Amino acid sequence: MLFDEITGRLVLLDRIAAVVWHGLNSGLGRGDVVRRISEGSGADERIVQRDVDALLDRWGDLGLLCESEGRGRIDPINTADKARRAAPKNRRIHSAQLLGANGLSHLGTFGIGDVEFELHASSPAVQQAADEVFGHLRIDRNGRCDFALTVVRRHDEWELYRNGEYVAHCSSNHGIAPMLHANTLLLAYRYSNASIALHAAAVASDKDCIIFPGASGAGKSTLSAALMLEGFRFCSDDLVLLTDSNLSVIPMSFCIGLKEGAWETVAARSPIVADLATHIREDGKAIRYLPPLSVSQTVGRSERLRARLLVFPTFDPNGRNLLNEMSPGSALVRLAESGYDVTPGLDKATLRRLIEWIESIQCVELRYDELNYAIDKIVSLATGKH
Repeated sequence: MLFDEITGRLVLLDRIAAVVWHGLNSGLGRGDVVRRISEGSGADERIVQRDVDALLDRWGDLGLLCESEGRGRIDPINTADKARRAAPKNRRIHSAQLLGANGLSHLGTFGIGDVEFELHASSPAVQQAADEVFGHLRIDRNGRCDFALTVVRRHDEWELYRNGEYVAHCSSNHGIAPMLHANTLLLAYRYSNASIALHAAAVASDKDCIIFPGASGAGKSTLSAALMLEGFRFCSDDLVLLTDSNLSVIPMSFCIGLKEGAWETVAARSPIVADLATHIREDGKAIRYLPPLSVSQTVGRSERLRARLLVFPTFDPNGRNLLNEMSPGSALVRLAESGYDVTPGLDKATLRRLIEWIESIQCVELRYDELNYAIDKIVSLATGKH
């Protein structure tokens, strides 16, 4: 893994790319590097030459080579964008002026982590959608909040505004809940005191946190739901926030979003899933929101948890079950591949803190084709009985 200090980005290298980089860095010429790779791998030297040339052209475009003019960018992450990161933190606002406009009503004040927000709308459909996504986060508060959300019907679409500024829209009632879920999650990060966001889910055992980083479809939400039903406390789904001070986990306990492929599996543990409303995201995927069944099933919003385990899950119905210990370096690569965001941007000091954080945590790769196997392994890891 390379860290470009100017762009603040990590560049992930596979094994051959690492050989090329170290060869050039040790003073070898391009032809020497090509010959060594060809001899070591048995590949045709002309093919190796072509691939190395393409790789070096790419690095030149990114500004990673001395002969390159200017500097490029690389972005292996897929969470919040730079515009979101640049927003001010904890800017408290009054939203009373929104009430009464276009028949808007105050639908509630909600608290998640260190952020509080209000919701205003004029339709029962918005109230129902909000209750399904974050109704359990409602708090008794009148006054200043970090931001105010407003949902209005305009023509044939629903539009979402934050402090009067347009944020997003959806085309049907079935899309209101996913719109609220996705955008409120990012806004909560934007206004929080977190310095790092991971594309991950998390549950808690006592004061320790188990984090599941992974790309979409890795099974993070399914694992979180099943573990919550097994007695773990739910912490976060889709976005895990780390504090600026000691990289403790800030709870972000919206309801768990379950895609269609997980419904039957989770319903075997909680029949309530079959009765949940079905919503449609803008990408066309169907989703249901599983709420915590009691207050005891979630991490309190004021709690800050120590990360104990990083579990990188992969659901593979045609694969084999396995659990492998990972080195801190391998875990850092997988964490970057899963997706992350850093406020205001990644620098050497933050990267060093992140590496030290990973080195203090047990990191494992979990591949499974049956949920019971995954649950048993995670319970064993959490209890130290493996």
